[in-house]
Amino acid sequence: MADFTALFGAPSARAPPRPSAPPPESAPPSKKRKRQKGKKPAASGEPSAAPAPAPAKKSAGDAARAQLAGARFRHINELLYTQGSAESVALFEREPGFFDAYHEGFRLQAARWPVNPVHLVTRWLRAQPETWVVGDLGCGDAEIARSVPHRVHSFDLVANNERVTACDIARLPLADRSLDVAVFCLALMGSNYVDFLREARRVLKPRALLKIAEVSSRFANLPAWLAMLDGLGFELLDRDGSNSHFLLFTFRKRAAAPPPAPVAAVPLKPCIYKRR
Repeated sequence: MADFTALFGAPSARAPPRPSAPPPESAPPSKKRKRQKGKKPAASGEPSAAPAPAPAKKSAGDAARAQLAGARFRHINELLYTQGSAESVALFEREPGFFDAYHEGFRLQAARWPVNPVHLVTRWLRAQPETWVVGDLGCGDAEIARSVPHRVHSFDLVANNERVTACDIARLPLADRSLDVAVFCLALMGSNYVDFLREARRVLKPRALLKIAEVSSRFANLPAWLAMLDGLGFELLDRDGSNSHFLLFTFRKRAAAPPPAPVAAVPLKPCIYKRR
């Protein structure tokens, strides 16, 4: 145990001090209360303002639930990027709640972005003829259909509202040459994403447009990826790299039939969220 007398010194034997005389009643107090800078004292009889309540703190239960929801989102997100679309369809059939859990986590992630690419796509669509028929492939909660005057066919793995048709977007329930524009907004997920592009070519009219928005970091070899799109029968019209997070592309479907030889798939990096 520490020797406190060594730290502070032993007490000396001194006579007790004489009590000092009490101060006269008229004497002011020895210490003055400091006035807070920038604030005036309250007038006599006026109640002082109550202090602002402290912000509510998250309980341990809330923090645990948020952590669990984040882990669940990251797990589902990784599966969607690394497995085939047929496997993802089967996953949501077995676990219907996974789709809502994923999209809730996705909305939280999107709230941190400097711009949401869905808004860029809808702004672009509003400048196009309203007679166009649009296919939103991998639509989420069908925000594009809610935001533009066009007729929009919205497809995703699960129909979470009346605007969405549930399907595997590698096999769309649309007739050949029925769309004026097909949109993939952060939707090239899955190990077979090239099948989605081939299906888009099937349902697009000759010389119709393909709009793609993707995370910039997914493109390990952008020239090879663009060459693959060319081999699938899509001519690049515009590439917008002005945003720090996303790339936006506009392609036109060539009127000529695609070459019969299969095109080698160029992989995209999965977009995996790290634990914070």
